[in-house]
Amino acid sequence: MAGCGQGDANGESGKAGFARGCADRITRFIDAVPIGDEEKTRLRHYTIFLFLGVPTMLAFGVYDLVATSNPLLCALIFSSGAGLLAGWFALVRWNLGRNVYRANAALFSLLLLYMLVFGGEDGSKILWIYTFPLIALFLLGRREGIFWTAGIGAVSLGLFLAPPGGWNMYPYDVQFKVRFLASFFIVSLVALGFEHLREKYHSELTVEKERIEEEKKKLVVEIEERIRVEREKERLIRELTGALGKVRRLSGLLPICASCKNVRDDKGYWSEIETYLRDHSEAEFSHGICPSCAKKLYPGFLDKE
Repeated sequence: MAGCGQGDANGESGKAGFARGCADRITRFIDAVPIGDEEKTRLRHYTIFLFLGVPTMLAFGVYDLVATSNPLLCALIFSSGAGLLAGWFALVRWNLGRNVYRANAALFSLLLLYMLVFGGEDGSKILWIYTFPLIALFLLGRREGIFWTAGIGAVSLGLFLAPPGGWNMYPYDVQFKVRFLASFFIVSLVALGFEHLREKYHSELTVEKERIEEEKKKLVVEIEERIRVEREKERLIRELTGALGKVRRLSGLLPICASCKNVRDDKGYWSEIETYLRDHSEAEFSHGICPSCAKKLYPGFLDKE
């Protein structure tokens, strides 16, 4: 028993891993499609409906073909399923957007209305109409989704009240018609409320995303500015360091002869002050004569001037 339980657990784990892997691959594929974020969200849900709806349609189509021998119903079911598949490829390849959703909504409406007329299984096929508001409002948006939902509701009411002559309309009970129309109206309101909340939250998330992107841009600019300032600081430090390396300073007591004005260096050698300053600094000397010395040395020459 333990081995079977372990095997079942491994089997379930393998199935879950396979499902997650498929979901991840589909998500990555849809993320790579060159469409907007809102359309990507619709495409993801459309894909989910595709994986759930097409196998269900095929199964019921085959069952109806065998059990009821109704080729028109089977043709509508298979056409709707084929339309879903073709629509998905059109969305991914050509980005047709709402036109694909409208075409599939039209096919699905025809299928649902025929189910309403045909009844089948004690009239239970009419219950599939409840799925229409949820699909139409999400894929087509609130405004257009309301139009499609109201349209199929109005046609259903018209078929109940005045079925076309020559049609083999299923004999629904009056109370059932009233309950169905009331419940369809409630489902439509709930779907409308969900879509309103979804659009509201999506709008808020879009605003928040834009704010975060703006903050991100500001941070990038600030970081780049700080990097520029740091580089400028490093450049100035290098320049100052180089300049300080070239500067040689004289400090402390400097012994100088009171008579000849020669100076003594740290090693005890005496040299002319010009030589000492040239060796211990960056200074260079050029010779000239001050006015006082010029009067002493060349008194006649200055007197002539």
